[in-house]
Amino acid sequence: MPHLSSRQLGEALLATATLTWFVPVTIQIRSLLKGTYYRATHAAFRAVLVQIATVPGIWSGLALCGVLPGTITAFAAGVIISMLVAMFNAWVLLVEIIR
Repeated sequence: MPHLSSRQLGEALLATATLTWFVPVTIQIRSLLKGTYYRATHAAFRAVLVQIATVPGIWSGLALCGVLPGTITAFAAGVIISMLVAMFNAWVLLVEIIR
C-alpha cells in the first residue's frame, strides 16, 4: 500500500490483526466451556500457539500507529512467527492423518 502513511498502515494492520486474534480466542473459549477438548493441556497448547501467532501483529499495528515502541521489523518478525506456527499445525495435522 504505497500511498498510506505509517499511521494508516498501522490502523489497517491493527484492524486485521485484532480480528484475527479475536475469532480463534472466541472459538477456544466456547470449546472450553462446552468441554470439547480431550485434555486441558491441548487447550492450553492451542491457546499459546494462537497468542504466539497473532499478538505480534497487534503489537506491530500499535507500533506503526505510534502507541508502542517498534517499527515494521516487528511486523516482519510476526509474519515469520505466524508462518512457523502454521507449519507446526500443518505438521501435527499430517501426523494425525497418517496415523
